[in-house]
Amino acid sequence: MKQQKHNNRKKNTPYYLWGIHSVIAAINNKNRILMKIYVSRNNLPILAKLEGFDSL
Repeated sequence: MKQQKHNNRKKNTPYYLWGIHSVIAAINNKNRILMKIYVSRNNLPILAKLEGFDSL
């Protein structure tokens, strides 16, 4: 397999997130590029209160 070249033009790297605190921090940080957020029953009520998280 060929090695992928690192794209230096994108300053922000995609994040794969687990856990309540990392998910909330990522949603509040508008500069962060999100690939996947793993939502559990514990952080659903917290995510529902956040602004801009309308996909629930």
